[in-house]
Amino acid sequence: MTQAEKFRCCLRLLRFRDWSVQSGIFLLGAFFADDLLTRDADFILSSLTLSCLCLAYGYSLNEFYDDMKERLAGNGQAAGQLIGFIYGLLALAVAVAWLISPKTFAIVSLIGLTVWLHSAPPLRLKTHLFWRFFLNSLGFGLFFLAGASLDNRVTAGEILMGAFIFGLYLPLELIHVLAHQEADRAKGLRTFATVHGERKTTFLTLSLLCGLILYAGALWQFGFMKTAPTFWTVLNLLMLLGIVASFGGQNSIEAFGKLRLRAKITCLIFGSGLLMLLAGKI
Repeated sequence: MTQAEKFRCCLRLLRFRDWSVQSGIFLLGAFFADDLLTRDADFILSSLTLSCLCLAYGYSLNEFYDDMKERLAGNGQAAGQLIGFIYGLLALAVAVAWLISPKTFAIVSLIGLTVWLHSAPPLRLKTHLFWRFFLNSLGFGLFFLAGASLDNRVTAGEILMGAFIFGLYLPLELIHVLAHQEADRAKGLRTFATVHGERKTTFLTLSLLCGLILYAGALWQFGFMKTAPTFWTVLNLLMLLGIVASFGGQNSIEAFGKLRLRAKITCLIFGSGLLMLLAGKI
């Protein structure tokens, strides 16, 4: 494998296009806890670098064992170099987190462990129904807390909001597996959709979204969220609930692909609006 081919493999592993959405989770944590923009430029740059390194490690490790390892079955040297590159990203993330704060270091270390348990052998728990469902969402909940911990403290409100992010990714994961159930069957992956079918998966998705609406209301009631962010959150959850309900009887891969696209657009709007509200301290 030439250096140019290795470089292209690294770029493919990183999945840059997913960062535009997922990096917002880290920023939500940072602005929920503090006003990141009031910090000095070096601190902001270090924080953004940490966010990118965490995402790069998580996506590349998952992509390598999902697809790239099989393609490089006859080239052990190239596979070893890519693995070294991936764990190098984790090492850099942990090092930057240590420079930022001890609590950020602890949470980023937990993210590294969570991703490894989810994606890498010998455990590769994403092949197990419950653990795939749980660990994927846990990783994003911890990613929010990594952003919230930049000031070296994690409050009860930040933990509860991290739990909300964890809960939000549960129905999003179910929408994802509905859209990818044929590919997951071909790979032998056990997901909620491949095991329990479209109807039960859709019902669980709707139930989780209803639970999140109640949870957001409880956060507002007990003073952990302001009125404007709570209203925006509930509004978008209701929109997502309506989108999922409208696809309830359309049991086709094409329909679930459209459902996933609309859910992603709704989440992008929701995340962007929530970020502006938190950054503006509204």
